[in-house]
Amino acid sequence: ATINVSGLNVRSGPGLNYDVMAGYYEGDVLNLYGTRTADNLWVTILLPNAQVGWAYAPYLTLSVPLGSLRIH
Repeated sequence: ATINVSGLNVRSGPGLNYDVMAGYYEGDVLNLYGTRTADNLWVTILLPNAQVGWAYAPYLTLSVPLGSLRIH
């Protein structure tokens, strides 16, 4: 997934109320972990340190169809 906004926070859960785990910038490429929320707004990301975080899907250009990810 490629970030398509100036900045993106990866969070510990699917929502703004969760802690920020990492920050990335437009054009950075992140590895999808393979799950999404039922409303398709958040997807899981595999961070370089092997932790899994959540990113806001509309801020990403995905390399696979969103619907192909499992619902978490």
